[in-house]
Amino acid sequence: MSASLECSSETRGQVGYGTFPMVFPMLDGRVAGANSRLAESGSARLGWEPPFSWSTIVPSLRRQESIEGVLLGCAIGEGLGRLSRRWRRDVVRYRGGLRSGYRAEGMIVTIQSLLLSQAATENFCRNLSRRLGWYRWSMPVRTSMSRWFTRGGFAGNDPLVRVMLLSVVMQGHHEGILRWVHKSTQLTHRDGLNTQGAFLVATAAQCAQFHGTKYSVDPSKLLGRLAEATQSRELSQRLNALQHRLDKGDELREVVVSLGVKGGWRDHLIGNALLGVYVYAKHSEGMLEGMQELLRLPGNLGGVAAIYGGLVAVHGGCKGIPPGWLEGLSMYPYSDGWVQGYVDRCLDWPHGPEDIQDTAALPSYPIGQFFRNLARVVS
Repeated sequence: MSASLECSSETRGQVGYGTFPMVFPMLDGRVAGANSRLAESGSARLGWEPPFSWSTIVPSLRRQESIEGVLLGCAIGEGLGRLSRRWRRDVVRYRGGLRSGYRAEGMIVTIQSLLLSQAATENFCRNLSRRLGWYRWSMPVRTSMSRWFTRGGFAGNDPLVRVMLLSVVMQGHHEGILRWVHKSTQLTHRDGLNTQGAFLVATAAQCAQFHGTKYSVDPSKLLGRLAEATQSRELSQRLNALQHRLDKGDELREVVVSLGVKGGWRDHLIGNALLGVYVYAKHSEGMLEGMQELLRLPGNLGGVAAIYGGLVAVHGGCKGIPPGWLEGLSMYPYSDGWVQGYVDRCLDWPHGPEDIQDTAALPSYPIGQFFRNLARVVS
């Protein structure tokens, strides 16, 4: 490692990016002070100025590709991130099975809550809170261990994957989506910076969904646009620095060091948001190449791989996912037909006044969930 990367006090000025340290301290979503006042309420006080319009309607085919892609891409990314270090370093040759985890499950309960919401934020939050509570209750051992070791982790407790789903489903239907993202995040993470991270990922998913349309956004310039959107100085500095590193073509290990990570990658919400969006901006056209570079990193990569997998699959659809990974994916107790049924139900959401009253969630197979959760506890 070069001496310049180890020196956190050294700063570098760049035209168009401002001045930033070569190595940032780890950014903690629990930081007190000004950041805790971000995302209080109301569009003007959310601390985020949307760079793109949420009322823009995307073609139906892109919408279908995006909804299917975000669910399967997230599940595959999470499964790949949970592989052993040996297989992560040689993921191209991996032909075994991939199991979705609690992040994909969190996306599924978000779909269920959205369909039952009747397009009302309060209904959505109430249904989502109940479902997250069910997973805490149904996985008592894993939840207790997660809360002890990760300060609050439990099934579905990753707002970043939830907001990717909200972004692609609600695009073109709701200018108030930031309020939905805010409410969803606040159910499990009440800190202002964590909400900024959720806005960051939701906007990146919006950019990915615009791919192939007349509203297409260049992903390689996305980090700079996001830096302008946030009112968090800490987050803006890091996004500008990441944009600079992307323009230079820095290796991912150097990017990780610049974010203040020592040793292996930690499953850290703000860090996952920054690195996941960075890998998407660098490898938007090829999931295989992006996963290869990402999974060579040491540490816990389940969260960041899920974010990158979801974003890149929204960008290119499922056709951009290596066929072997799709064939090996298990989302038990849910079948392929069950997943496709949810994609079809979300496709035209929200429906008209009559349809929206009748929209119901598909059965969630609680007995199958019990045995799956039991297997996760002992595995």
